[in-house]
Amino acid sequence: MPPACARCFGGTAKTEAGDSAVIVAKLRGQAAVLQEILAANPTLDIHEAAYLGDAARARQLLEADDALLESFSSDGFTPLDLASYFGHRDLVTFLLERGAKVEHEIRNENLFTALTGAVAEGHLQVAKLLLDLGANVNHRYAEGSMPLITAAANGDADMVQLLLAHGADPNAANDEGKRAIDVAAERGHGVVVMLLRNRTAAVTVDREDPMRVSPETYGVEAEGGGVRVLVETLPPGGSAPRHRHPDHVLVAISGGRIALRSVHGRVETHEMEPGDALVFPGVVHEVENVGAREWRAAIVEFRPAE
Repeated sequence: MPPACARCFGGTAKTEAGDSAVIVAKLRGQAAVLQEILAANPTLDIHEAAYLGDAARARQLLEADDALLESFSSDGFTPLDLASYFGHRDLVTFLLERGAKVEHEIRNENLFTALTGAVAEGHLQVAKLLLDLGANVNHRYAEGSMPLITAAANGDADMVQLLLAHGADPNAANDEGKRAIDVAAERGHGVVVMLLRNRTAAVTVDREDPMRVSPETYGVEAEGGGVRVLVETLPPGGSAPRHRHPDHVLVAISGGRIALRSVHGRVETHEMEPGDALVFPGVVHEVENVGAREWRAAIVEFRPAE
């Protein structure tokens, strides 16, 4: 959007496509364009005010219509979600005092919340405000991530400590089967690794290990050298509840048809003949035999060193 176009917008500051020019400029980091738009004194709606941290405009709008407090933007975010993501602490405080819900119906496709936005952008004090009022510290969103995993990936030691203090689960894994300590180690965040190692030192059993979750389904055939071989057996209609595997190869023994369900409900169905093989990255899922015959397969796991 060329800067000159800012002069073309009317009182509501919309682009030619009908999008909010304020939001477009803010998201694109176009400070000069945004300044020119605001110089024309556009009439901001509640979500534009939240993007900008304009508490005075938000107050004015809510005095006129309190229902706007829990209204959703076109992409599925409430004013609190947006103010939290951009770190507008004063506005977040005002919205919370006004009664904004830290936990509400989620309408955005990635399942983001006010807390996930504050964590992702490193807004420590905003995150603390939300957690103190009951935000779900172990909320799962896109790709099975969680606030602690995101903070660990960012190398944000202060945020990691805050989340742990509010009950974040250091042993929970994302859709790839990676915990917060795993992603921190991958990215070289040594301080975060030490924080998490100290919190998980007493935990010697992976609660989502398939052998722990469903011992009637899985048996260990071999283990050593960073590799574990499991045999998975399911009768027709049988299933194994949520569990996790590191990177692995699935080799059909008897063949059949299985359905793999991710933590977000996405289902992949695979029809396999004996000897067929599939390669998977680390994953957390459920498995069900949706075929008419017994399912047996070997699972070769490549387990990270402790």
